[in-house]
Amino acid sequence: MAGQTAWLRGLLLVVGLALLLAFAPPAGATPPCECSLTGDVFPTQTQDVPTNVRFLVFGIEGRDLATLRLAPEGDLEHPVAVRLEAAGDAASSRWLIPEAALTAGTAYVLEAGGTNPLSRRVEIGDGADATAPTLGAVTFVPQAMSGACAEHHAARVEASGLADDLAPAGAVLLKLNVSDPEVDAQPRFVYLVPNAGLGGGMYVGYSDPDPLCLGNLPGTHGDRIYRARVAAIDWAGNTSLEVGPAEFEMAWIPGVGGCGCRASGGEPASMALWIAAALVGLLVARRLRRSGPGARGR
Repeated sequence: MAGQTAWLRGLLLVVGLALLLAFAPPAGATPPCECSLTGDVFPTQTQDVPTNVRFLVFGIEGRDLATLRLAPEGDLEHPVAVRLEAAGDAASSRWLIPEAALTAGTAYVLEAGGTNPLSRRVEIGDGADATAPTLGAVTFVPQAMSGACAEHHAARVEASGLADDLAPAGAVLLKLNVSDPEVDAQPRFVYLVPNAGLGGGMYVGYSDPDPLCLGNLPGTHGDRIYRARVAAIDWAGNTSLEVGPAEFEMAWIPGVGGCGCRASGGEPASMALWIAAALVGLLVARRLRRSGPGARGR
C-alpha cells in the first residue's frame, strides 16, 4: 500500500510539473511580438552619425514616447530642443528631430521613460548628410515572418539598387506606403530594413487575432492583392524617390511557435508534455518491475 501511495505521489508531481511547463510563457517573452522589425531605434548605428541625424523610435509596449528627449552625455539635465512627429505606423512610432544641428564629435543620450525605458548613447560624426539614398526596385516574396509565433499572413520585402553615401545598404530604412484597393484608399505605413518581413496579426485560431502577438501590418489577408509604394530613408532623414506601386499577395503561414508570445501548440508546451510522458513511462516501468514475478524475493 505504501508503495502504491509513493507511486501515485510521484505521478501527480510529474503531471503537475508538465502542466506548469506547458502553460508557462517562454523565457524572455516580451509581448507584443517583435517580428521582423528594425529594433527599437533607427538608426541602429551609434557612432559617426551625421550632425543632422533624425531618430525613429518604434512603439514598444511599456515605453512612453511622449517623454522622448535627447541630451549631451556630459549635461543630461539640459536636453536639446527637438520636435516629435508621429510616424503613422501601427506601432505608433515617433520621429525625434533635433531643431538644430548636433555638435560634431559629441556624444548624446536618447531617452524615453515608462516601464520599458529607453537609453541609447550615440556619437556624432564630423558633418551633415544632405545626399538622399537611391532605390531601384522592391519585390515581395510570400513567406513567413522571421520569428512569427502563430498563424499569420506575410511576405518578405526585398530591395534592389539600394545605396547611400554614408549608411551600408542593410542599414537604410524602407518606408512602405501600403494600400488595400478592396477595402480603402487610405494607405498604411510600415518601416522596415531591407529583406525583413511584412505581415499581419498573428492568430490563435483561423479567425481570432492574438492581441499579444501582432505583426507590423495588422488586418491583412492571404487571398487579397495589396499595393505598396516604397522609399528609402537614410540616417539624416533624406528620402529617395518612391518606387512602385508594386502589387503583391501574402502567404498564409501556420503557427509554428517560438517568438516569445502567446501561441496555441507552441514548442515549449509540446516539449514539456514529451518530458512528462517520458517520466511517467519510467515510473510505470519501475512500478511494474517491483510488482512483477519474483519481486518479493528481491
